[in-house]
This record gives sequence, structure tokens and C-alpha cells, in this order.
Amino acid sequence: MIDAQNGKTVELLEQDRDGGYYAIKGFLYQFDQTIMKVLENQDSEVNFENEQDIDYEDFVIQIKHKETQVYQPSKVKSPIVQLIRLFEKDNSKKFCLYCHFKDTTPHEKVFSLEELNKVLGNKKDDFSQEVKSDFINSFVIKFLHDYEAQFEELLDLIEKTYDLREKEMILYYHAIFRSEIFRLVIREKSVRCISKAVLDSLISKNQELIFYSIYGNYLSRESYEKLIRKTFFTHKTINIPNFERLFIIDANQSWELSDLHNMIHKISSKYYRKDKSPAPFICFRNINAEALNILKQELIDMELTFSDGTCFDGDRFRMEKLLNVSDNNIRVRFIREEYINELISRISIHEIYQFFISNSIDISSKHKHIKVQLEEIVQINSILN
Repeated sequence: MIDAQNGKTVELLEQDRDGGYYAIKGFLYQFDQTIMKVLENQDSEVNFENEQDIDYEDFVIQIKHKETQVYQPSKVKSPIVQLIRLFEKDNSKKFCLYCHFKDTTPHEKVFSLEELNKVLGNKKDDFSQEVKSDFINSFVIKFLHDYEAQFEELLDLIEKTYDLREKEMILYYHAIFRSEIFRLVIREKSVRCISKAVLDSLISKNQELIFYSIYGNYLSRESYEKLIRKTFFTHKTINIPNFERLFIIDANQSWELSDLHNMIHKISSKYYRKDKSPAPFICFRNINAEALNILKQELIDMELTFSDGTCFDGDRFRMEKLLNVSDNNIRVRFIREEYINELISRISIHEIYQFFISNSIDISSKHKHIKVQLEEIVQINSILN
């Protein structure tokens, strides 16, 4: 067994993972609320991460998901101050704070002036009595369900909106919608908007898609793997399209070398056809050089021919050698993560598949780019069956 954690203590890893987990969950909670607003207001264009977390028509919404915290007025002070400052600029809109705390149940609350001052604390004198009095007439705080309950509610909404029957298809639609929001949120504010018409068009022409292992809470592990396999790795015809493919595999955990051998053989067998389909590229992330060398040595012993862009052990990497493979018996090509952008700039990669445990990498591509989060890297072997 090879430990990919490189000596970092389990305690620190758990702290990092928990902090990152809740941060990501907060973003996903907000993005799911965005999708809900789109489906509930099908004739409207919904902006997100723009003026505030969400704004559409005459509504402005802030969202806070604090599943590990109990509610206290001070916990909602900052977002409410932001909303009042917006109200001062434009009092024609309605302002909402959507939030979840571990000790709250879903309900709405309208503040009295006294309650608002208590929330504002040392900021209460930053605003006039008139502004605060007018604001509470245009403001409501909504305590919502937690992430899991809201997610179930959204799945029901997707099911009814698109008249879907299979849970796998509902999750597939959800992955398409959430991936589009991820794609837009890193771009300039002017394009951070979405509508029902946009969601409809995405279903038939999605190019970039992210599947999260959290779907495993709603599908069994086997069903999750089956969904990925059926959607992306089941050929509808005997012939394989003749174009370049890149597989990026995050080896950031413990695994057996035999697991990696199986992945390589399955990827090669599925996508390499002599004189018909080129050897796929494989990048193993977060794997130490020693383990990778052992892996390559064993592939040679198994007579699986590969190229890694070098001529001999210790040679420098040569992109030309990796790309210009004269021996068409080469069944797979290995590339390191730091050379991926150069690779994509040199040739057209029509399909990119990322399998990751915690973090994927950002790649700019106009072609298909599928990201799949797994609990264990060995799941790839079940998916590629």
C-alpha cells in the first residue's frame, strides 16, 4: 500500500478537509438556491454573485448556510448591513436574507426596529431612524432547510419541471445546471445571469459537467458509478471516434499499484485502436515520482507500450516526442500535470475526463470536459467496465 499523504498528519488533513467541505457546501447551497429561483420564476432572468448572492426582478437576496453554528443576531449582522447600504441606494426593491443555522427551523421573520438595532449592534448609528424604519418594511429574513433538505426539494422541482421519472436523470439535469453556474461565476459580473430558457438549452448541448460524490447520498455507490458509466463511458457504436482524449486522475489517497494498472489497461483497451484511434493521454496527479517509476517499470514487464515524452530514465521531458509517436503500437501516453496546458495549446483534445477526490484543476477547453468526484480512486475501474 502506498500512502499518498506524504507524512501530513491525519488531524491536519481532517481539519483542512472539514473547513474546505463546509465552504464548498455553502457555495453549493447558494447555487442550488439560484437554480430554484430560476425554475420558480421561469420568465425571469436571475443574476447571481452580482449585486448580491441572488437578484431578480425587484428582489435582492443574501444567503448564509451555517449548519455547524447556532443562531445569534450578531451572526446575521454583516449581510444585513450590506442590504441596508443597498437599500439606501435603491429603496424600490425588496430585500431578503436566506439563512440556515443548526438550531433553526424553516420560518420567516420581520424585524421590529428594536430587533434590527440589536442585530446592527455598533453599526446601528450608521443609519438614520427613517432609513431603518423604511428598510424593515422592505425586508424579511427567511430561515431555510439545511443543505440536504433543500437539495431534495430542488430535485423534486427539477422532476416536476421536466417531467422526469428516473432519479439518475434528475441528478444528471442537476449536474448540468450546477456546472453552468460554476462556469459563469468565475467570469465577469455582466454574464452572471441565467434563465429557464438557458437551462433548457443546456440539456442537449452541455460540454462541461461536474459530478460530485455528494450525489452518493441520493444514489447508492453502485448506482452513482453506473450513472457515470452509462452517461459517458458506454459506446453506442462499435467504432470509436478518432480524436485525442485526456484522462486526469487524482491519486491523492492510498491505493495499490494493481489498481492503477487496471485503470491504465481499461483506458487503453477502451480508447486505443491501432491506426484508428490514438493512444489516450493519462495524467496521475499527486503521485510521487518513485511510485510512478515503479508503475512504468511494471507496465514494461507486462509489455504494455507507452510514451512519457522521454528517451531514457532521467531524460528531460520532450513534448514533441510525446506528440509525434512513430510507433503506432504505443497504447497510452503519460503526461505530468505541469505540462497539461502546453499539451492543450499544441493539439486539440476533444474529450477531457477528470477523476478527483477533493479538488479538480481548471482547464480552458471548448470541447467536452467531464469532472467526476469520487470517494475512492479505485471506483474508476468500476466506471470503466
